[in-house]
Amino acid sequence: MPVPTMYTTDERIDAYNYGKVWTGGTHKHPSIGHPKNPDNKLYLFFITEETMRNHTWEEIWKDQLYVKKDSVTEGEMEKTLWRYTYFPPKE
Repeated sequence: MPVPTMYTTDERIDAYNYGKVWTGGTHKHPSIGHPKNPDNKLYLFFITEETMRNHTWEEIWKDQLYVKKDSVTEGEMEKTLWRYTYFPPKE
């Protein structure tokens, strides 16, 4: 699997910002398919705020510092109107 890419300033994630993830296609016709993505899945990584503040994206991915990793297909995203909600486990 190719290294996931995240476009952020200095490869750090801004804890006080949120936004949309570009997956390909257009606003009216989103797509996950891309020549560099042969399995046509979108991979989502969930990380803690502490990890986000203290590690680069490359460290998070390489050292598997994420809480959860999930993958979805284009068909699964279409069923939810291209929305994904993550509910962390209760402590």
